Amino acid sequence: MPTLVGKHGDAYHFPAMHTVPSNDFENLRNYLHERIDRVESSHLAFLNRTLQQLKVFELSEQLDQGFDADRAAGRLSPAAIAEAVQIARRARP
Repeated sequence: MPTLVGKHGDAYHFPAMHTVPSNDFENLRNYLHERIDRVESSHLAFLNRTLQQLKVFELSEQLDQGFDADRAAGRLSPAAIAEAVQIARRARP
């Protein structure tokens, strides 16, 4: 039986949870849907926020990759940034 030790040294024992290999995507998806269907209503808002944070993380990764590609292509050089700022300022005086 797995044990979790709290910050004050208290030991909490809990039964092992059923796990699905993380590379078995179809079974993992089904398992997660079953778990979500059994979650208490009071925890659904937390799950929703967690999924939103995951989406933010994914978008952040996409932005990082885009900036890395732009930097490698020279589109984020100081001169290119200065030119972009001038164009934006002219468009919005």
